[in-house]
Amino acid sequence: MPYYPLYPFTARLAGARVRHYRIDLDTLQVDLDSLAEAMSERTRIVVVNSPGNPLGNVIDPATFRRIDEIVGGRAVVIADEIYNNVHFDDEPYSAVTLADEMTSPLVVTNAFSKAHRMYARRVGYAIVPDELVHPLTVIQHHTLLTTDPVPQFGAIAALDHQEGVRELTGRYGARRDYTLERFGEVSAVRAVPARGSFYLTLDCAEYLRRHDIPGSLALAERIMRATRVATVPGSDFGLPDTLRLSYTSARYEEGIDRLAELLHRCPSGRCGRRRRHRATRLRNRPWRRRYRWPTPSAWTTCAGSARDVPPSRRSASCATPAPGAGGPAG
Repeated sequence: MPYYPLYPFTARLAGARVRHYRIDLDTLQVDLDSLAEAMSERTRIVVVNSPGNPLGNVIDPATFRRIDEIVGGRAVVIADEIYNNVHFDDEPYSAVTLADEMTSPLVVTNAFSKAHRMYARRVGYAIVPDELVHPLTVIQHHTLLTTDPVPQFGAIAALDHQEGVRELTGRYGARRDYTLERFGEVSAVRAVPARGSFYLTLDCAEYLRRHDIPGSLALAERIMRATRVATVPGSDFGLPDTLRLSYTSARYEEGIDRLAELLHRCPSGRCGRRRRHRATRLRNRPWRRRYRWPTPSAWTTCAGSARDVPPSRRSASCATPAPGAGGPAG
């Protein structure tokens, strides 16, 4: 752990049992001992995501070789490289370059939706051993059938615009650095220094403990109400004491400023809520500003009841009291 939520749900749909290995939050390295413990003779697939979602961790070639040694040909290794174009501190490489020296079958998956920003018109692909081509083709024929030709031609054109990928990586790297700088000033919350991908994780374990907040979902809700900044609870990724941030917003730095200011200035995450809720209540009572209540002689009383009704809501069943008859009946 952590993991991208699609992995365990896909495995459950296939009727598979999921076992997790760990990634160290301090070093961002795969815990190889936990991987060895999770392996068994029944293991069929090992999923590796680099750069990772949500941590932005990067698995270097040496570690990938160690993973292959642990798997030892007993399972297929799936290398999810959807964020492989977005490395901040390392030279990008693909696991496919190691395929010839691996003892385990290797599947490499990638797509154009991230680095090439084809978010809605998605085109993905997989590099697989020859023996997997036919079964995967059968699955595709009975699920996706085919990919729309328009995005396919768009993906081909995107390959000629690598400068856009480099520009995106530089922009997101700068946002990573800005986040680390701003949260260096916030006690009890640690920004985990991502090395790639679109995401950065905030380790809020100490913050949650100090302020008796039940978990990352409750904290994310408080942040949303107080600052209008959206964060993703780490519980979605198997890390209940964290929050995930995404670099993709054009107002990212403004959001980080709001978030850092809130958690630094107001450790409980509740600052400003009372004033904001009071303003909301006043906005929801426009009659306090524009409606002027009538004098008692203008009131009416509905026949058959003792309910008082102002003139603007008077119905045909109500009779106006005679002059001097006092006010509405009590």
